[in-house]
Amino acid sequence: MTSSPSSVKIALRRATKNDCDALFVWRNHPSVRQFSSNSQPIQWEAHCEWFEKTLLNKHRIVLIAETGEADAVKPLGVLRYDFAVSVVEAVVSIYLVPESMGKGLGTALLNAGTQWVKEEFPFLQRIRADVLPENQASVKTFERAGFHLIAEPRDAKDFIHYEFDFGT
Repeated sequence: MTSSPSSVKIALRRATKNDCDALFVWRNHPSVRQFSSNSQPIQWEAHCEWFEKTLLNKHRIVLIAETGEADAVKPLGVLRYDFAVSVVEAVVSIYLVPESMGKGLGTALLNAGTQWVKEEFPFLQRIRADVLPENQASVKTFERAGFHLIAEPRDAKDFIHYEFDFGT
C-alpha cells in the first residue's frame, strides 16, 4: 500500500495480553527509550507487571495502531491514554513502532487516536501531553495535530505541556 502520511488508513484496537511481547520490544527500542521520561531499558519482569496492571486499570487505555489490508496488517504505533478520575481529561502518550519511524506518520496516528477517544468517551473535554523539548518530532506532531502549547519547560528536565481542547 503506497500512501502519503496524511492518507494512510489506521485501524485502532485495544491492546490485549497477546500484545505483551511486542510492546516489550517496541518500548525498549532505543528511539523510544531516548524520549521517555525514564530512558533506561525496561526489564522483562517489570514490563510484564506494568502491562498486566495496565490492562486491568479502568483509567488507562492502550491502543495498538495498525495499517494494511487483512492479509498484510502491520503495526504502526501505540497510544496510551491515562484518564483523570472525572474522565473529562486524559493524558496521551504516543510512539511509533521502529519500522514506522521517520515516515511522517505520527500526526496521522495522533489524529486517529484523538478521534477514537472522543468517539468512545464523548464527555471528554481535553487531552494533555507532556513532551521532552529535545523530542522535536513529537513537538511537531502535537502541533500539527492541533494541540496547543500550555506551558514551556521550567528547566532542562521538565516537559513541554500541550493540550487539545474539544471545546465541549
